Amino acid sequence: MTTAQSFITLTYLIETAGNPEALAAQIASDQSTGTFVAVPGETEELKNRVAARVVALRPLPPVAVPSFPSDAAGRFHRVEADIAFPFEAIGTDLAALMTIAIGGVYSIRGFTGIRIIDMKLPEAFGKAWPGPQFGVAGTRRLTGVHDRPIIGTIIKPALGLRPHETAALVRDVIDAGVDFVKDDEKLMSPAYSPLEARVKAIMPMI
Repeated sequence: MTTAQSFITLTYLIETAGNPEALAAQIASDQSTGTFVAVPGETEELKNRVAARVVALRPLPPVAVPSFPSDAAGRFHRVEADIAFPFEAIGTDLAALMTIAIGGVYSIRGFTGIRIIDMKLPEAFGKAWPGPQFGVAGTRRLTGVHDRPIIGTIIKPALGLRPHETAALVRDVIDAGVDFVKDDEKLMSPAYSPLEARVKAIMPMI
């Protein structure tokens, strides 16, 4: 039995000089089981199990000016398209959700505008990602700051600092009264500053 809890439903705002319904169908195909050419493994059983489907189309008034630069002339058609992706195909993996939601969408030709405007997730997704665990009171308890704003900063430059250089900057900002620091989102665990080495260098400064 399939229910709303069996799908992740994404709502795309599609704009095109062409056929928005066709582009919605192409998103559903390309972002699930579809390939550039038919392949033997893409059976009906497989598609019934994990292929995405366009489940609703809501036409919107056309616009005269495209959202993306375009050589096309005339009116640009717009629709809201609900596309249901079987939960079995994605699971609760955030990286998989991001990849399937937008990973290949921008390689599809014909859009003069495209974005995701809504997302409906099954209860299982919320259970896997329960969200913040501490709240304001817990954050104040952990930082020991109760009578003023909690001040944080991001270590800059974002890339290039070695662990001992990052640690020196952390010491400086803590001496200046900052309560917490974080890495820039672009800094993961590069060879010149592995995460473990960075943590070992920084913790004595805190």
